Amino acid sequence: MKQKNHSVNLQFDARYPKAGSDKKNPLCPIQLGIYLNGQQFKTGLRVYATRKDFDKALEGRGGSEEVKSLRKILFDYKTKAEQVLEMLPKPSRESFRKMFAGETDINSFTKTSMGFLFGQQIDELNKEERFKTSILYRGTIRSLVNFRGEMNLEDIDVDYLRSYAAWMKKNGRSISTTNMYLRHLRVIFNKAIKMGLISQKNYPFKDYSVGVSSRSKSVLYPKDLKLLFEYKPAGSAEYKAKDFFFFSYLCNGMNIKDILHLRNRYLVGEMFSFERSKTSRTKQGGKDVVVYLHDEAKEILKRRRGTNKHADDFIFPILSNDMSAEQMEKRLQSFKRHMNKKLNKIGEQIGLDVQLNLALARHSFGTKMKLDGTPIAFISDMMGHTSTATTEHYLKSLPTDVYKNVSSTLLNF
Repeated sequence: MKQKNHSVNLQFDARYPKAGSDKKNPLCPIQLGIYLNGQQFKTGLRVYATRKDFDKALEGRGGSEEVKSLRKILFDYKTKAEQVLEMLPKPSRESFRKMFAGETDINSFTKTSMGFLFGQQIDELNKEERFKTSILYRGTIRSLVNFRGEMNLEDIDVDYLRSYAAWMKKNGRSISTTNMYLRHLRVIFNKAIKMGLISQKNYPFKDYSVGVSSRSKSVLYPKDLKLLFEYKPAGSAEYKAKDFFFFSYLCNGMNIKDILHLRNRYLVGEMFSFERSKTSRTKQGGKDVVVYLHDEAKEILKRRRGTNKHADDFIFPILSNDMSAEQMEKRLQSFKRHMNKKLNKIGEQIGLDVQLNLALARHSFGTKMKLDGTPIAFISDMMGHTSTATTEHYLKSLPTDVYKNVSSTLLNF
């Protein structure tokens, strides 16, 4: 039997009377006092009462209808808190608060709900304004539920993971998408174990490796880049799409999110210095990426730069400071879709074998550096990667004629 090392009690907090309540009999917040593993903490309930009603509610009998209703609410909360603490294998302040905040009836938590934890992860990502990642996690849980319905983490094993991967392949989903979704599920498992919600023995990924796709990313080689550079756009929208593609390519393969988030203060003379959005929230923190402006990039900047020159204004007039983070993300995605649609049309016009889009500018920059013999470590630094392994994944295999030329010189002593 699990040894009890906790207690829960209801507390009246007279320090913060509710605004507008009777000054002689103010409404004050009720909270739970939790004693756990030798430590104490409090959790608010968003319930208010007068001291008189609170004391009557705790008496456990009689009182007005309002007092009876208050008594039921308070003791339901207290019971839920005690059940959460009993249910958690290794209760902690963090795991208690996360589980207690859930709206699901605590009696249903005989196991750890996958959907519940995904919901918490999505909420946290939204609070951190990481909306794109939040959407990816929504896609993950939707895919997992479509595969075998709502599951508890304790019921997911290696066979489940293998069957899911096979199901994704059968339904025409790529290996990279499958691995991304499984990595998201692995994050949920790791967080659940850290919070003490499940035991390490239920962790299926110790016997199942989530790999990365070994297929190189699509890329434009120099001959393709030349075709695109010499293409005469049909209209202003194509012209803009081409400009943003080459601005990315010429600026160390800067991705479109970082381009649109550039502010005037980042530009000093002929240099940009910025921190990548993708790595700024990592544990290691991002490192500054330094970009020297090519002459053509300067020309694009002249054509596309906004009129506002305040240090905190965005260089390109796509986003604005009066937008919320969520509005910026939606505007970014809309702009990217529009530009990619135009680029795809251009790619068809010049006969490219790959689907032309903004992302190819980054891959093509890295590959051009590799073809020119630039050391991987230097390419990694220019692209703002935190490791050379990431850079290797970005670089496309060299074209066949390069290998042919190397082979032809092997006996040239």
